[in-house]
Amino acid sequence: MSSAQTVAMRMTESDADTEFLRMIVQREEQASFTMPIDSLIILSRLRNERRLTTIDLARSVQKPETVTWPTLEKQVEAGKVDTNET
Repeated sequence: MSSAQTVAMRMTESDADTEFLRMIVQREEQASFTMPIDSLIILSRLRNERRLTTIDLARSVQKPETVTWPTLEKQVEAGKVDTNET
């Protein structure tokens, strides 16, 4: 049951992406913090689709591009994302 503070959901079964999970856990252990959900969404989308615009990613995290860019920039700085301005 969902409320204003919590969301209950059921996910269908699918194969786990253990390589992606390993990368996330390793990054979190190195940085000693839990990666924010927006970062996880961005990394997951880029892993699956490779080339997306900041606008595409902003839609995925349901936030303005001006809010999404700093999240993306942190992943670039960490070496997890490469930008190509073409």
